Amino acid sequence: MRDKSTYRNLLEKQCPGLRRNSQITLSPADGRVCAGTNFQVLLRVSSGTESVMVPGGQSMSVSRPSFVPGPTCFLGPFTEVTQADVDALVESSKSRRRDEPNANDEAEGAPQPAAPEAR
Repeated sequence: MRDKSTYRNLLEKQCPGLRRNSQITLSPADGRVCAGTNFQVLLRVSSGTESVMVPGGQSMSVSRPSFVPGPTCFLGPFTEVTQADVDALVESSKSRRRDEPNANDEAEGAPQPAAPEAR
């Protein structure tokens, strides 16, 4: 928000096709985003290339994703996210990472191959 506040939206029901880092399109008629406002999920279908100009008058091709319109879903209620909420979320994320086994932990319990003998 302009005043640097942050809000979280809790969808009223699951939105098919919506995933972490999904692209959406949102165009409220009155310029306000409120609970009940609809949005459309954009589904990635392929990547194309686009020619762009770079300094010096050169052009280069860059990949650009292509999207098609997906499901339409509705926003739920908004709640403000406080600094205490952010701190708790960060701490929760850190402790989850500490508690999750990783590849190194699993390797420690497995028998290790014998070291080659020095000759």
